[in-house]
Amino acid sequence: MAEQETTDSKWYRIGTDEFISQYTDYIEKALSDSYIESVTKGIDVVKKNAIKAVQARAILNYESTEEISKLETKFVSSDKEKLIFFFDISPDANRIFGIALTNFGVKQIYSREWSILWQDLANIFAFRSGAMKIDIVDKKDAENEEADCDKEINLTQIPALVQDWVLDILNEGCRLFKDIELSKDTNGSIGSIDKEQAVSFFNKNKGAVLLSTGISIITCFSILQGNMTGIDSVLSKIIAVILGFPVGVIVGILGFHLGETIRRWIHPDYIFASGFWGLLKEKIFWKIGPQSIGCLIGVIIGFCPAYLIGKLF
Repeated sequence: MAEQETTDSKWYRIGTDEFISQYTDYIEKALSDSYIESVTKGIDVVKKNAIKAVQARAILNYESTEEISKLETKFVSSDKEKLIFFFDISPDANRIFGIALTNFGVKQIYSREWSILWQDLANIFAFRSGAMKIDIVDKKDAENEEADCDKEINLTQIPALVQDWVLDILNEGCRLFKDIELSKDTNGSIGSIDKEQAVSFFNKNKGAVLLSTGISIITCFSILQGNMTGIDSVLSKIIAVILGFPVGVIVGILGFHLGETIRRWIHPDYIFASGFWGLLKEKIFWKIGPQSIGCLIGVIIGFCPAYLIGKLF
Protein backbone atom coordinates (compact mmCIF):
# COMPACT_ATOMS: atom_id res chain seq x y z
CA MET A 1 0.00 0.00 0.00
CA ALA A 2 1.42 3.39 -1.00
CA GLU A 3 2.28 5.61 1.93
CA GLN A 4 2.04 9.40 2.10
CA GLU A 5 5.30 11.26 2.68
CA THR A 6 5.59 13.21 5.91
CA THR A 7 8.43 15.03 7.66
CA ASP A 8 7.11 14.73 11.22
CA SER A 9 7.07 10.97 11.61
CA LYS A 10 6.08 9.99 15.15
CA TRP A 11 6.58 6.28 15.14
CA TYR A 12 8.51 6.13 18.40
CA ARG A 13 8.82 2.40 19.10
CA ILE A 14 6.59 1.05 16.37
CA GLY A 15 8.42 -0.25 13.33
CA THR A 16 11.86 0.13 14.91
CA ASP A 17 14.17 -2.83 14.36
CA GLU A 18 15.51 -2.45 17.90
CA PHE A 19 12.24 -3.26 19.66
CA ILE A 20 11.18 -5.88 17.13
CA SER A 21 14.55 -7.55 17.69
CA GLN A 22 14.12 -7.36 21.48
CA TYR A 23 10.67 -8.97 21.27
CA THR A 24 11.94 -11.69 18.91
CA ASP A 25 14.80 -12.46 21.31
CA TYR A 26 12.38 -12.59 24.27
CA ILE A 27 10.07 -15.06 22.54
CA GLU A 28 13.01 -17.10 21.25
CA LYS A 29 14.25 -17.48 24.81
CA ALA A 30 10.77 -18.49 26.01
CA LEU A 31 10.66 -21.18 23.31
CA SER A 32 14.15 -22.50 23.92
CA ASP A 33 14.68 -25.97 25.36
CA SER A 34 16.99 -24.61 28.09
CA TYR A 35 14.33 -22.12 29.26
CA ILE A 36 11.62 -24.78 29.29
CA GLU A 37 13.90 -27.00 31.37
CA SER A 38 14.58 -24.16 33.83
CA VAL A 39 10.89 -23.35 34.48
CA THR A 40 9.80 -26.99 34.73
CA LYS A 41 12.43 -28.37 37.08
CA GLY A 42 11.72 -31.47 39.12
CA ILE A 43 8.59 -33.49 38.49
CA ASP A 44 6.66 -30.89 36.43
CA VAL A 45 6.75 -33.11 33.34
CA VAL A 46 3.16 -32.32 32.36
CA LYS A 47 3.82 -28.59 32.14
CA LYS A 48 7.03 -29.22 30.22
CA ASN A 49 5.10 -31.26 27.65
CA ALA A 50 2.43 -28.54 27.50
CA ILE A 51 5.00 -25.87 26.66
CA LYS A 52 6.59 -28.18 24.09
CA ALA A 53 3.14 -28.49 22.49
CA VAL A 54 3.14 -24.71 22.01
CA GLN A 55 6.73 -24.85 20.82
CA ALA A 56 5.70 -27.32 18.12
CA ARG A 57 2.93 -25.02 16.90
CA ALA A 58 4.91 -21.76 17.13
CA ILE A 59 6.37 -19.83 14.22
CA LEU A 60 8.93 -17.17 15.06
CA ASN A 61 9.81 -14.86 12.19
CA TYR A 62 13.59 -15.20 11.91
CA GLU A 63 13.78 -14.81 8.16
CA SER A 64 11.58 -14.76 5.09
CA THR A 65 10.17 -18.16 4.17
CA GLU A 66 7.23 -19.29 2.09
CA GLU A 67 5.23 -20.01 5.24
CA ILE A 68 6.04 -16.59 6.71
CA SER A 69 5.03 -14.92 3.43
CA LYS A 70 1.63 -16.63 3.52
CA LEU A 71 1.10 -15.55 7.13
CA GLU A 72 2.12 -11.98 6.35
CA THR A 73 -0.43 -11.89 3.53
CA LYS A 74 -3.12 -12.70 6.13
CA PHE A 75 -1.96 -10.63 9.07
CA VAL A 76 0.22 -7.73 7.88
CA SER A 77 -1.56 -4.62 6.62
CA SER A 78 1.24 -2.05 6.23
CA ASP A 79 4.82 -1.77 5.03
CA LYS A 80 5.76 -0.67 8.56
CA GLU A 81 4.11 -3.70 10.15
CA LYS A 82 6.09 -6.89 10.68
CA LEU A 83 4.92 -10.32 11.74
CA ILE A 84 6.95 -11.34 14.78
CA PHE A 85 5.28 -14.48 16.11
CA PHE A 86 2.41 -16.80 15.23
CA PHE A 87 0.48 -19.19 17.53
CA ASP A 88 -1.07 -21.93 15.42
CA ILE A 89 -4.56 -22.85 16.70
CA SER A 90 -5.70 -24.72 13.60
CA PRO A 91 -7.53 -27.99 14.40
CA ASP A 92 -5.39 -29.70 11.76
CA ALA A 93 -1.96 -29.31 10.19
CA ASN A 94 -2.97 -26.63 7.68
CA ARG A 95 -1.94 -23.64 9.86
CA ILE A 96 -4.90 -21.64 8.54
CA PHE A 97 -6.02 -20.21 11.88
CA GLY A 98 -4.04 -18.61 14.65
CA ILE A 99 -2.94 -15.63 16.70
CA ALA A 100 -0.34 -13.31 15.22
CA LEU A 101 1.83 -10.92 17.19
CA THR A 102 3.15 -7.98 15.16
CA ASN A 103 4.78 -4.70 16.11
CA PHE A 104 1.30 -3.12 15.74
CA GLY A 105 -0.58 -5.47 18.04
CA VAL A 106 -2.34 -8.81 18.34
CA LYS A 107 -4.52 -10.27 15.58
CA GLN A 108 -6.54 -13.46 15.53
CA ILE A 109 -8.13 -15.36 12.68
CA TYR A 110 -10.49 -18.11 13.77
CA SER A 111 -14.26 -18.23 14.25
CA ARG A 112 -14.09 -14.48 14.85
CA GLU A 113 -11.44 -12.23 13.33
CA TRP A 114 -10.18 -9.30 15.37
CA SER A 115 -7.21 -6.99 15.87
CA ILE A 116 -6.09 -4.84 18.78
CA LEU A 117 -3.19 -2.43 19.19
CA TRP A 118 -0.52 -2.99 21.85
CA GLN A 119 -1.17 0.55 23.08
CA ASP A 120 -4.82 -0.28 23.77
CA LEU A 121 -3.89 -3.60 25.39
CA ALA A 122 -1.49 -1.76 27.70
CA ASN A 123 -3.63 1.27 28.56
CA ILE A 124 -7.30 0.31 28.18
CA PHE A 125 -7.66 -3.44 28.54
CA ALA A 126 -6.61 -6.20 30.93
CA PHE A 127 -6.02 -9.92 30.49
CA ARG A 128 -8.21 -12.41 32.34
CA SER A 129 -7.58 -16.17 32.29
CA GLY A 130 -10.47 -18.41 31.29
CA ALA A 131 -11.02 -22.02 30.30
CA MET A 132 -8.97 -22.65 27.14
CA LYS A 133 -8.85 -18.92 26.41
CA ILE A 134 -7.55 -15.59 27.62
CA ASP A 135 -10.21 -12.89 27.88
CA ILE A 136 -9.43 -9.29 26.98
CA VAL A 137 -11.65 -7.05 29.10
CA ASP A 138 -11.89 -3.39 30.06
CA LYS A 139 -9.55 -2.65 32.96
CA LYS A 140 -12.55 -1.53 35.01
CA ASP A 141 -14.14 -4.96 34.42
CA ALA A 142 -11.04 -7.04 35.17
CA GLU A 143 -12.28 -8.10 38.62
CA ASN A 144 -15.89 -8.57 37.51
CA GLU A 145 -16.31 -12.23 36.62
CA GLU A 146 -19.71 -11.56 35.03
CA ALA A 147 -18.37 -8.88 32.69
CA ASP A 148 -18.38 -9.83 29.02
CA CYS A 149 -14.96 -9.97 27.39
CA ASP A 150 -14.26 -7.60 24.54
CA LYS A 151 -12.16 -10.19 22.73
CA GLU A 152 -10.71 -13.57 23.57
CA ILE A 153 -7.45 -15.23 22.64
CA ASN A 154 -8.32 -18.77 21.62
CA LEU A 155 -6.11 -21.40 23.24
CA THR A 156 -8.04 -24.50 22.21
CA GLN A 157 -4.91 -26.01 20.66
CA ILE A 158 -2.63 -24.74 23.44
CA PRO A 159 -2.82 -26.51 26.83
CA ALA A 160 -4.27 -24.42 29.65
CA LEU A 161 -1.24 -25.21 31.81
CA VAL A 162 0.81 -22.67 29.87
CA GLN A 163 -1.56 -19.70 30.12
CA ASP A 164 0.77 -17.83 32.47
CA TRP A 165 3.61 -18.48 30.06
CA VAL A 166 1.55 -17.08 27.15
CA LEU A 167 0.52 -14.08 29.27
CA ASP A 168 4.19 -13.29 29.92
CA ILE A 169 4.78 -13.07 26.17
CA LEU A 170 1.72 -10.83 25.68
CA ASN A 171 2.67 -8.54 28.57
CA GLU A 172 6.17 -8.16 27.14
CA GLY A 173 4.61 -7.04 23.85
CA CYS A 174 2.54 -4.46 25.74
CA ARG A 175 5.66 -3.21 27.51
CA LEU A 176 7.74 -2.84 24.36
CA PHE A 177 5.16 -1.39 21.98
CA LYS A 178 2.79 0.52 24.28
CA ASP A 179 4.11 3.96 23.28
CA ILE A 180 2.54 3.89 19.83
CA GLU A 181 1.67 7.15 18.15
CA LEU A 182 0.82 6.71 14.49
CA SER A 183 1.99 9.36 12.05
CA LYS A 184 0.16 10.77 9.05
CA ASP A 185 1.99 8.33 6.80
CA THR A 186 -0.10 5.50 8.24
CA ASN A 187 -3.19 6.86 6.54
CA GLY A 188 -5.30 3.78 5.78
CA SER A 189 -2.45 1.40 6.51
CA ILE A 190 -4.01 -0.23 9.58
CA GLY A 191 -7.52 -0.31 8.22
CA SER A 192 -8.30 -3.73 9.66
CA ILE A 193 -7.47 -2.52 13.16
CA ASP A 194 -9.39 0.74 12.77
CA LYS A 195 -12.50 -1.12 11.61
CA GLU A 196 -12.18 -3.54 14.49
CA GLN A 197 -11.97 -0.68 16.98
CA ALA A 198 -15.18 0.81 15.56
CA VAL A 199 -16.90 -2.55 15.95
CA SER A 200 -15.27 -2.90 19.36
CA PHE A 201 -16.99 0.27 20.62
CA PHE A 202 -20.39 -1.11 19.68
CA ASN A 203 -19.62 -4.53 21.17
CA LYS A 204 -18.53 -3.00 24.46
CA ASN A 205 -21.57 -0.72 24.61
CA LYS A 206 -24.08 -2.93 22.80
CA GLY A 207 -26.57 -3.09 25.67
CA ALA A 208 -26.41 0.66 26.30
CA VAL A 209 -26.72 1.55 22.60
CA LEU A 210 -29.65 -0.81 21.93
CA LEU A 211 -31.59 0.14 25.07
CA SER A 212 -31.03 3.87 24.64
CA THR A 213 -31.96 3.71 20.94
CA GLY A 214 -35.10 1.70 21.73
CA ILE A 215 -36.29 4.12 24.41
CA SER A 216 -35.52 7.09 22.13
CA ILE A 217 -37.54 5.55 19.28
CA ILE A 218 -40.51 5.01 21.61
CA THR A 219 -40.20 8.62 22.78
CA CYS A 220 -40.17 9.84 19.17
CA PHE A 221 -43.35 7.88 18.38
CA SER A 222 -44.96 9.33 21.49
CA ILE A 223 -44.12 12.86 20.34
CA LEU A 224 -45.37 12.25 16.79
CA GLN A 225 -48.65 10.84 18.11
CA GLY A 226 -49.25 14.03 20.08
CA ASN A 227 -48.78 12.59 23.56
CA MET A 228 -46.51 15.48 24.63
CA THR A 229 -48.39 18.48 25.99
CA GLY A 230 -47.43 21.74 24.31
CA ILE A 231 -46.19 20.22 21.06
CA ASP A 232 -49.19 20.31 18.75
CA SER A 233 -48.08 21.42 15.28
CA VAL A 234 -46.47 19.04 12.82
CA LEU A 235 -43.42 21.31 12.56
CA SER A 236 -42.85 21.38 16.31
CA LYS A 237 -43.12 17.58 16.49
CA ILE A 238 -40.62 17.08 13.66
CA ILE A 239 -38.17 19.55 15.22
CA ALA A 240 -38.46 17.86 18.63
CA VAL A 241 -37.83 14.43 17.08
CA ILE A 242 -34.90 15.51 14.89
CA LEU A 243 -33.17 17.36 17.72
CA GLY A 244 -34.15 15.00 20.50
CA PHE A 245 -33.32 11.59 19.03
CA PRO A 246 -29.50 11.85 18.71
CA VAL A 247 -29.14 13.73 22.00
CA GLY A 248 -31.48 11.30 23.73
CA VAL A 249 -29.48 8.28 22.51
CA ILE A 250 -26.15 9.78 23.61
CA VAL A 251 -27.35 10.94 27.04
CA GLY A 252 -29.18 7.64 27.46
CA ILE A 253 -25.92 5.75 26.93
CA LEU A 254 -24.24 7.96 29.52
CA GLY A 255 -27.14 7.29 31.90
CA PHE A 256 -26.77 3.55 31.31
CA HIS A 257 -23.10 3.64 32.33
CA LEU A 258 -23.88 5.85 35.33
CA GLY A 259 -26.46 3.26 36.38
CA GLU A 260 -23.87 0.51 35.93
CA THR A 261 -21.43 2.41 38.15
CA ILE A 262 -24.10 2.81 40.83
CA ARG A 263 -25.02 -0.89 40.51
CA ARG A 264 -21.44 -1.94 41.19
CA TRP A 265 -21.23 0.45 44.13
CA ILE A 266 -24.43 -0.63 45.91
CA HIS A 267 -24.75 -4.22 44.69
CA PRO A 268 -25.29 -6.43 47.78
CA ASP A 269 -22.94 -9.36 48.36
CA TYR A 270 -25.90 -11.61 49.12
CA ILE A 271 -29.49 -11.65 47.86
CA PHE A 272 -32.31 -12.83 50.12
CA ALA A 273 -35.70 -13.61 48.60
CA SER A 274 -38.71 -15.81 49.26
CA GLY A 275 -39.29 -18.43 46.62
CA PHE A 276 -38.01 -18.92 43.09
CA TRP A 277 -39.82 -15.94 41.52
CA GLY A 278 -38.67 -13.59 44.24
CA LEU A 279 -35.07 -14.66 43.71
CA LEU A 280 -35.45 -14.36 39.93
CA LYS A 281 -36.79 -10.81 40.21
CA GLU A 282 -33.94 -9.81 42.51
CA LYS A 283 -31.35 -11.30 40.17
CA ILE A 284 -32.84 -9.58 37.11
CA PHE A 285 -33.00 -6.24 38.91
CA TRP A 286 -29.39 -6.35 40.09
CA LYS A 287 -28.30 -7.49 36.64
CA ILE A 288 -29.92 -4.75 34.52
CA GLY A 289 -32.19 -2.65 36.76
CA PRO A 290 -29.97 0.35 37.66
CA GLN A 291 -28.63 0.57 34.10
CA SER A 292 -32.17 0.58 32.65
CA ILE A 293 -33.33 3.26 35.08
CA GLY A 294 -30.25 5.37 34.35
CA CYS A 295 -30.78 4.96 30.60
CA LEU A 296 -34.46 5.98 30.84
CA ILE A 297 -33.64 9.07 32.89
CA GLY A 298 -30.81 9.91 30.47
CA VAL A 299 -33.11 9.73 27.43
CA ILE A 300 -35.71 11.92 29.15
CA ILE A 301 -33.05 14.50 30.01
CA GLY A 302 -31.71 14.32 26.45
CA PHE A 303 -35.14 15.05 24.96
CA CYS A 304 -35.89 17.98 27.30
CA PRO A 305 -34.04 20.68 25.27
CA ALA A 306 -35.67 19.43 22.04
CA TYR A 307 -39.08 19.51 23.73
CA LEU A 308 -38.57 23.10 24.88
CA ILE A 309 -37.36 24.17 21.42
CA GLY A 310 -40.31 22.39 19.78
CA LYS A 311 -42.74 24.32 21.95
CA LEU A 312 -41.52 27.54 20.36
CA PHE A 313 -42.91 26.54 16.96
